[in-house]
Amino acid sequence: TEPLTPSKPQIIAKEVPWKSGESLRYQVSAIGLDAAEINLQVSKKDLRGEKAWHFSVKGKTTGFTTKVFYYDLKAESFLREDLKSLQLQTASFEGDTQKQSLEQYFPEQSKYYVYKKKNQVVEKEETKAFEYPALYS
Repeated sequence: TEPLTPSKPQIIAKEVPWKSGESLRYQVSAIGLDAAEINLQVSKKDLRGEKAWHFSVKGKTTGFTTKVFYYDLKAESFLREDLKSLQLQTASFEGDTQKQSLEQYFPEQSKYYVYKKKNQVVEKEETKAFEYPALYS
C-alpha cells in the first residue's frame, strides 16, 4: 500500500472587478493644499506555492502636512484566488517612529501568525498560532 498524502483543497477562483497590472493614484488635499498621496496596485503573484492576488498600497504625507505630521506607509496583502487572505504586511513611519508587522494566514489549518517590530528592535514577536475561523469563512 502507498502512504496517504493529504490532498490540497480545490480552490475555486472568484470573479473579480480588477485585472493584474491595474493601479490607482490619489492626491489628497486639505484647504486647497497638497496633504498626501496614495498609490494602489494589483498584480498576480505566487506566494507559498499558491497563485495569489497581490495588493500594494503606498501612502505618505506631502507638502505642509509633512511639517505638522510626517507619515509614510507601505502595505501589501495577498489573497488566494478564492479571495481568502494569505498574508498582510505593513511598514510605517509615524514622525520618527518606525513600525513593521507581518501577519500570515493559513486557511486550511485555521492558523494565524503575527510578527511585530518597532524602531529596528523587535518589541514584541508573536509566533502564536490560534484558531480564528472567522477569517476564512
